Amino acid sequence: MSSDEWTIKTLREHLADLRIDDQRAIAAALSAAEKAVEKADQADQKHFETINERNREIDKLTATFIPRSEYDIQYKSLIDRIDTLTKAIDSKNEDMLKQIAQLNLLIVGSPDVRALQLNAAANRGQQTGVELSKTDFYRGLGIAIGGLTFIAAVIGLLFKTKVL
Repeated sequence: MSSDEWTIKTLREHLADLRIDDQRAIAAALSAAEKAVEKADQADQKHFETINERNREIDKLTATFIPRSEYDIQYKSLIDRIDTLTKAIDSKNEDMLKQIAQLNLLIVGSPDVRALQLNAAANRGQQTGVELSKTDFYRGLGIAIGGLTFIAAVIGLLFKTKVL
Protein backbone atom coordinates (compact mmCIF):
# COMPACT_ATOMS: atom_id res chain seq x y z
CA MET A 1 0.00 0.00 0.00
CA SER A 2 1.41 3.26 -1.08
CA SER A 3 1.14 6.46 0.87
CA ASP A 4 -1.02 8.04 -1.78
CA GLU A 5 -3.82 5.65 -1.26
CA TRP A 6 -6.38 6.33 1.34
CA THR A 7 -8.43 3.74 2.98
CA ILE A 8 -11.08 4.19 5.54
CA LYS A 9 -8.73 3.00 8.21
CA THR A 10 -5.88 5.29 7.17
CA LEU A 11 -8.27 8.18 6.79
CA ARG A 12 -9.65 7.49 10.25
CA GLU A 13 -6.12 7.34 11.72
CA HIS A 14 -5.16 10.52 9.95
CA LEU A 15 -8.26 12.34 11.17
CA ALA A 16 -7.64 11.00 14.70
CA ASP A 17 -4.07 12.36 14.56
CA LEU A 18 -5.35 15.72 13.32
CA ARG A 19 -7.95 15.72 16.06
CA ILE A 20 -5.32 15.00 18.69
CA ASP A 21 -3.12 17.78 17.28
CA ASP A 22 -6.13 20.17 17.33
CA GLN A 23 -6.95 19.17 20.91
CA ARG A 24 -3.34 19.81 21.95
CA ALA A 25 -3.36 23.19 20.22
CA ILE A 26 -6.68 24.09 21.83
CA ALA A 27 -5.41 22.96 25.24
CA ALA A 28 -2.24 25.01 24.80
CA ALA A 29 -4.29 28.07 23.73
CA LEU A 30 -6.66 27.63 26.69
CA SER A 31 -3.73 27.26 29.06
CA ALA A 32 -2.10 30.42 27.68
CA ALA A 33 -5.42 32.27 27.90
CA GLU A 34 -5.87 31.13 31.52
CA LYS A 35 -2.35 32.32 32.36
CA ALA A 36 -3.03 35.68 30.68
CA VAL A 37 -6.30 36.04 32.59
CA GLU A 38 -4.51 35.19 35.87
CA LYS A 39 -1.81 37.77 35.16
CA ALA A 40 -4.43 40.37 34.28
CA ASP A 41 -6.32 39.55 37.48
CA GLN A 42 -3.13 39.90 39.52
CA ALA A 43 -2.35 43.22 37.84
CA ASP A 44 -5.91 44.44 38.49
CA GLN A 45 -5.66 43.29 42.11
CA LYS A 46 -2.41 45.22 42.60
CA HIS A 47 -3.90 48.25 40.87
CA PHE A 48 -7.01 48.18 43.05
CA GLU A 49 -4.89 47.72 46.18
CA THR A 50 -2.91 50.82 45.21
CA ILE A 51 -6.11 52.76 44.55
CA ASN A 52 -7.59 51.61 47.87
CA GLU A 53 -4.40 52.62 49.69
CA ARG A 54 -4.51 56.08 48.08
CA ASN A 55 -8.19 56.38 48.94
CA ARG A 56 -7.40 55.55 52.58
CA GLU A 57 -4.65 58.18 52.60
CA ILE A 58 -7.03 60.75 51.09
CA ASP A 59 -9.68 59.83 53.66
CA LYS A 60 -7.16 60.29 56.48
CA LEU A 61 -6.08 63.61 55.02
CA THR A 62 -9.57 64.93 54.41
CA ALA A 63 -10.58 63.91 57.93
CA THR A 64 -8.28 66.69 59.16
CA PHE A 65 -9.93 69.31 56.91
CA ILE A 66 -12.22 71.83 58.52
CA PRO A 67 -15.79 71.67 57.26
CA ARG A 68 -16.80 74.59 55.06
CA SER A 69 -19.61 75.68 57.39
CA GLU A 70 -17.22 75.82 60.35
CA TYR A 71 -14.68 77.73 58.26
CA ASP A 72 -17.33 80.27 57.26
CA ILE A 73 -18.28 80.80 60.91
CA GLN A 74 -14.66 81.26 61.99
CA TYR A 75 -13.93 83.53 59.02
CA LYS A 76 -16.92 85.75 59.83
CA SER A 77 -15.80 85.86 63.47
CA LEU A 78 -12.33 87.00 62.41
CA ILE A 79 -13.74 89.64 60.07
CA ASP A 80 -15.97 90.92 62.90
CA ARG A 81 -12.96 91.08 65.24
CA ILE A 82 -10.92 92.93 62.61
CA ASP A 83 -13.76 95.40 62.11
CA THR A 84 -14.02 95.93 65.88
CA LEU A 85 -10.28 96.46 66.20
CA THR A 86 -10.25 98.80 63.21
CA LYS A 87 -12.99 100.90 64.77
CA ALA A 88 -11.08 100.95 68.09
CA ILE A 89 -7.88 102.02 66.31
CA ASP A 90 -9.76 104.69 64.38
CA SER A 91 -11.23 105.97 67.64
CA LYS A 92 -7.75 106.05 69.23
CA ASN A 93 -6.39 107.85 66.17
CA GLU A 94 -9.12 110.47 66.50
CA ASP A 95 -8.21 110.93 70.16
CA MET A 96 -4.52 111.21 69.26
CA LEU A 97 -5.28 113.73 66.54
CA LYS A 98 -7.27 115.80 69.02
CA GLN A 99 -4.38 115.66 71.48
CA ILE A 100 -1.89 116.58 68.75
CA ALA A 101 -4.08 119.47 67.75
CA GLN A 102 -4.15 120.62 71.37
CA LEU A 103 -0.35 120.25 71.58
CA ASN A 104 -0.02 122.24 68.36
CA LEU A 105 -2.02 125.03 69.95
CA LEU A 106 0.14 124.89 73.06
CA ILE A 107 3.43 124.76 71.19
CA VAL A 108 2.70 127.21 68.43
CA GLY A 109 0.47 129.31 70.64
CA SER A 110 -1.91 130.23 67.91
CA PRO A 111 -5.15 128.67 66.74
CA ASP A 112 -4.24 129.82 63.24
CA VAL A 113 -2.06 126.71 62.69
CA ARG A 114 -5.00 124.44 63.46
CA ALA A 115 -7.22 126.51 61.21
CA LEU A 116 -4.66 126.14 58.40
CA GLN A 117 -4.57 122.34 58.91
CA LEU A 118 -8.35 122.11 58.84
CA ASN A 119 -8.45 124.35 55.80
CA ALA A 120 -5.86 122.13 54.03
CA ALA A 121 -7.91 119.04 54.92
CA ALA A 122 -11.05 120.68 53.54
CA ASN A 123 -9.21 121.57 50.32
CA ARG A 124 -8.31 117.91 49.86
CA GLY A 125 -12.00 117.03 50.03
CA GLN A 126 -11.93 115.71 53.58
CA GLN A 127 -14.35 116.58 56.29
CA THR A 128 -13.34 119.49 58.38
CA GLY A 129 -12.99 118.40 61.92
CA VAL A 130 -10.73 115.82 63.42
CA GLU A 131 -10.11 113.70 60.32
CA LEU A 132 -6.63 114.43 58.99
CA SER A 133 -4.44 112.54 56.58
CA LYS A 134 -1.49 110.46 57.72
CA THR A 135 0.80 113.25 56.57
CA ASP A 136 -1.01 115.75 58.77
CA PHE A 137 -0.97 113.26 61.62
CA TYR A 138 2.79 112.68 61.40
CA ARG A 139 3.46 116.37 60.83
CA GLY A 140 1.51 117.22 63.96
CA LEU A 141 3.18 114.38 65.86
CA GLY A 142 6.60 115.70 64.79
CA ILE A 143 5.70 119.20 65.91
CA ALA A 144 4.43 117.85 69.22
CA ILE A 145 7.56 115.77 69.80
CA GLY A 146 9.74 118.70 68.80
CA GLY A 147 7.86 120.96 71.20
CA LEU A 148 8.12 118.45 74.03
CA THR A 149 11.83 118.04 73.34
CA PHE A 150 12.25 121.81 73.49
CA ILE A 151 10.33 121.99 76.78
CA ALA A 152 12.42 119.11 78.20
CA ALA A 153 15.62 120.86 77.11
CA VAL A 154 14.51 124.11 78.76
CA ILE A 155 13.60 122.28 81.98
CA GLY A 156 16.94 120.44 81.88
CA LEU A 157 18.77 123.70 81.37
CA LEU A 158 16.89 125.26 84.25
CA PHE A 159 17.79 122.32 86.52
CA LYS A 160 21.42 122.49 85.39
CA THR A 161 21.65 126.19 86.19
CA LYS A 162 19.84 125.44 89.45
CA VAL A 163 17.07 127.89 88.74
CA LEU A 164 14.55 125.19 89.63
